Amino acid sequence: GDLTVPKAFSAGRDAFLTDHPELFYIDFYKMTISAARSRAGVYSAYIDSGREANLYYDSGFTSASDVNEAISEYNAKINEIASEAIAYANADKFGTAREVLMARYVNSYLAGNVEYDYGALNDYLETGVETSSAASIHTAYGALVINKAVCDGFSRAYKSVMDKLGIPCLVINGYSVARNSKGERVDKGENHAWNYIWLADPVDESEPEAAAFAVIAEEDDTTVDGGRWYSLDVTWNSSSVNKNKYMIMGEY
Repeated sequence: GDLTVPKAFSAGRDAFLTDHPELFYIDFYKMTISAARSRAGVYSAYIDSGREANLYYDSGFTSASDVNEAISEYNAKINEIASEAIAYANADKFGTAREVLMARYVNSYLAGNVEYDYGALNDYLETGVETSSAASIHTAYGALVINKAVCDGFSRAYKSVMDKLGIPCLVINGYSVARNSKGERVDKGENHAWNYIWLADPVDESEPEAAAFAVIAEEDDTTVDGGRWYSLDVTWNSSSVNKNKYMIMGEY
C-alpha cells in the first residue's frame, strides 16, 4: 500500500519524457506504471500501455510506419533550422557570442513561423474529441512540422533544436503568474511552459534583451565556469511584435 516507489518511478518517467522531445508520438496519459518489491527486497517497475493497444497519440499516429515517417519529417526540420542558425552565427561581424546568435535565431524562427493553435485546444476542451492537430499541439513535432502548437509544444521544439546545436536547454513546466499565452494580464496563474538555456559566453549587458538581467547579474551565483542559465519564452515572443522581447532573460 506504500505509493512512495510508484510515485518516484512516475516522476522519473515524466522527467525523462520532458527531457526527450523526440518522443513526440508517445501519449503520456496512456502510459501505466506499476512497481513491486520482491521478498529479497528488490524493487521492479513495469511501464507499458495497460489496456491500450499502443502508446501512440490516438488521433496522431496509428502504426509504426506513421511514427517512422513523422520522425523523418521531424529530424529533417531540426537539421534545416540548426543549419540556418549556424549560418546566421557564422555571418555575424560584430563579435557576438555564437551560442547567443544561434539561440536567438531559433527563437525568432519558431516565434515567427509557429501559430498558437487556440482553435484545436478550445475544440478539444469543449468536445473532448482530439483531432490530429490537437494531438500534436503539445509536442515538438506539432510546432516544427505542422507549425501549430501551444506553449509546451513551442518549448519542446526549442529544446529539440538546441539539443541538435549542443546548447544545454531545459523545458520548464509551471505557471504564468501575471499574463496568459496572449501576453494579457490575468488575475490568477495558468499553466505555462518555457525554457532555460545555458550560455557559456556571458551576454553583453548592453544588449536590449539582457538589460533586465543586468540588474541582478551581480546579486546571484548562477554563473559557473563563465556560463549562466538564461530564461526565454518562445510562446510570448510569438505574440509579440518584437520576436526577441522575452529572450535571454534572468531567472526573475
